[in-house]
Amino acid sequence: MTVTFAHRKGRSVQPDNQETFPLVAGVVGHGREPVDPLLEAAARTLRAMGYRVGGFVQEERIADGCCAATYLRDIEDGRSVLITQILGAEAKGCRLDPQRLAQACVGLLDSLDGGIDLLVLNRFGKDEAEGRGFRTVIEKALGLGIPVLFGVREAYAPALGDFAGDYGTTLAPDEAAIIAWCVDVLGRRGGDAAKGEKTAA
Repeated sequence: MTVTFAHRKGRSVQPDNQETFPLVAGVVGHGREPVDPLLEAAARTLRAMGYRVGGFVQEERIADGCCAATYLRDIEDGRSVLITQILGAEAKGCRLDPQRLAQACVGLLDSLDGGIDLLVLNRFGKDEAEGRGFRTVIEKALGLGIPVLFGVREAYAPALGDFAGDYGTTLAPDEAAIIAWCVDVLGRRGGDAAKGEKTAA
């Protein structure tokens, strides 16, 4: 399914088609508790059902003994990509590396062209709310009619609503609820009940 987008002045883009159902879901975590384990568990279940799931989950590791470095782990092949700059032991914190994040986005854009069923991202945060980060990847996925699932903090839930409008929803940090939404939206998108009966490759 291809969805046509219409621009809203001063806002993001919105799908412009007759049928409206949420293609975007943000899993709202409690405080700073990560939802990546839930996203990964849902992706694993859906892959076992035969769906092709692409995207990243986030991992925090200690890098060179200085601070927590952020990695994105590819859901499809398990490879990890460092997306923060390692500034050394004297630094107060490690910062996001825009170039590495941009490279990760390029790989995701390619995977969208390859025909994935569902895109999973570690989060919709400040950068995405302001049109940076994974925003272009999310918009391309929606333009292709590919559902998108990610984590979102409570502080950015209003920005998600502003971005997605009627095509977005929020989910509780519950694995069963996340999988239920995914199966429902994938069924609506594919219009083929047999799709959920695929077997994993």
